[in-house]
Amino acid sequence: MEATSVKKPFFISYILIGINVLLFVLMVFYQPGFSTDMTVNTLIDFGAKSNMHIVDGEYFRLVSSMFLHASLMHIVFNCLALRAFGRDIEIFFGKKKFLVIYFLSGIIGSLGSFLFSFRVGVGASGAIFGLLGANLYLLTLNPKLYKRIYGTDVLSLIGINLVIGFLVPNIDNAAHLAGLVGGYLAAWSVGLKNQSPFKAKHMIAQAVVLVLITFSLVWGVPNFKSSWVYDYYKADEMVQQLNYEKALDYLESGLEKDPGNESLQYSIDVIKDALDRNEAHIPPN
Repeated sequence: MEATSVKKPFFISYILIGINVLLFVLMVFYQPGFSTDMTVNTLIDFGAKSNMHIVDGEYFRLVSSMFLHASLMHIVFNCLALRAFGRDIEIFFGKKKFLVIYFLSGIIGSLGSFLFSFRVGVGASGAIFGLLGANLYLLTLNPKLYKRIYGTDVLSLIGINLVIGFLVPNIDNAAHLAGLVGGYLAAWSVGLKNQSPFKAKHMIAQAVVLVLITFSLVWGVPNFKSSWVYDYYKADEMVQQLNYEKALDYLESGLEKDPGNESLQYSIDVIKDALDRNEAHIPPN
């Protein structure tokens, strides 16, 4: 009797993990000192979510930021989570639909961060929360069967991570929540592996996703541009280019939007004082 070997299935999530690791290694060699703790400049150079760059037309950052990580612990945790949650979603939805869920979740997570956080953002966690959102979709399809297989572990995991996100500083909970919602909607949009996505119940979700993404950009971009934060960071950009007069224009525009803002006023005073002394080399603080 001849023994036959069983070929192990190959998961797309392994490729995504590989891309994350490759980019992290490239960033380590890119920045001075070969540190595994990335500087903000390194992250921005590689495509981090930066509101300033996004409103100036660099929309690719909504996707590229999904593959970047700020530290060794950050990438290890996210890659382990992607390996743990990615396989089952890929089995239930198939490889193509898995990718749709992953990328839509990541993009919606990035948009959530764009709308509610001014900080530079990176990480696959928005997309990973999207995989948890897809699990919630599976739960709603057949609660008894899902709980028989998985119990309530996913619900507990979501709850614990959201609480941690609210309690621990520097965690982008807006991206996590948006990714979770995005994952549920994306899973609903495509349906299970052998289901047609062109049925009415799926097309309703597709319309919701389209409206959500469109509204986030149509409302979010001009809203950010009209904020004092935009002027503040544009002023910083002008200072780096040694264009101090233009920097003052941006700071004064920001002060008109937010009178009494101490950061703007301090920066204006510093630059004006330096210009008066012909020593304009101090950037806004």
